[in-house]
Amino acid sequence: MISALFLWIYNASSKQLMYFYSQQIQAHNALISFIISGTMKKETKDKAKQKIIECILKPSKFEQPELPSGKGFKKLLKEES
Repeated sequence: MISALFLWIYNASSKQLMYFYSQQIQAHNALISFIISGTMKKETKDKAKQKIIECILKPSKFEQPELPSGKGFKKLLKEES
């Protein structure tokens, strides 16, 4: 039972951390894009740099996980019994 609780907490925590770090990466990418856009010349509109910025700013594939609830733990306990 203790191991089931540990695994349930670990699963919920790892999902939350993955989302948190994906948001940090997205913020970092936005800053990099801002720096790259500052180097672009208005006259030529650097197409290569513009394409790089578009690729960097694509939304992340990680969605915000649901907040942990006792439902998953109850299900895990039933499977263990």
